[in-house]
Amino acid sequence: MSNKKFRAIWDKRFFDAAALTPSSEVATLPARNVQDPVRQRSWRTTGRAGEYLIADLGTPSDPEDVRPAVTALVIMNHNLTRRATVTLEAAPTNDFSAPLLSETHNAWADIIGAGEGGAGGPPGAGGVIFDCHRAWYAPNPIRVIYLDSDPLEAKGFWKLSFSDPGNPDGYIQVGRIYLTYFDEYKYDWAYPFDLGGVDDSVVTRNPGGTPWTDKWQFLRTLRLGWNERFSSEDKYWRFYFMVMKMGLSSDWVIDPIPEGVSARHFTTLYGRLTDIPALSQWGKDFSDLELNFIESL
Repeated sequence: MSNKKFRAIWDKRFFDAAALTPSSEVATLPARNVQDPVRQRSWRTTGRAGEYLIADLGTPSDPEDVRPAVTALVIMNHNLTRRATVTLEAAPTNDFSAPLLSETHNAWADIIGAGEGGAGGPPGAGGVIFDCHRAWYAPNPIRVIYLDSDPLEAKGFWKLSFSDPGNPDGYIQVGRIYLTYFDEYKYDWAYPFDLGGVDDSVVTRNPGGTPWTDKWQFLRTLRLGWNERFSSEDKYWRFYFMVMKMGLSSDWVIDPIPEGVSARHFTTLYGRLTDIPALSQWGKDFSDLELNFIESL
């Protein structure tokens, strides 16, 4: 019986509390919107290249206050094209001439391989669907980047740079941003994830019989069944703490198949729990529960 993993990105304490300095911003779409839980609220630049956002995560005053290492960057609801790049740098001061960390990634990872689109499927180039098809196939894009460099503690200055000189919009726009770490847990593939959706739109008819639709946003749902052995008691209690801490009112980023880069744009969910699962432990290291999420906008 094969084991799979999912990753949960949920701790937003440090980036959301950071002081932000943007290269530019539109007055009605300021940089602080990337710290807003409503991911549809965006930061918009006035240009398409050389744009950046510097976040001062601060430094703990207590030397024993050790912060977790940054291992994940999440960018939501962006307008970046397939030729755009995202660079993340970190430094102890607001001087990035010799950063401690510097990584550049494509704004979109591979989505489809050769022949994967099938008849009538989205055409693409280099494994990425064309920009003109994005609004249809990925209307609320989420780019998850797991950092490759040696992780650094969540403190000091972090610079997020965007380059997209060919963007037809004439600007760069980014919604919610997570700059934090990920937690990884195993689950039993005999209980696979189910990706579905909820549409609360209501169709009624007027006295003349003409249908009228009160249309609501379609929201994706995700179910993760779990019947698995935890690697240690520490994992068990850390997961229990995470579930209870987040509750029903906080948003997570859930990546059910982190090893499947080509599917990450479609299966990763920014959402919240729909119920608090009963986390039961039987035997020494086994657990049984079901996680149910619904997408947040």
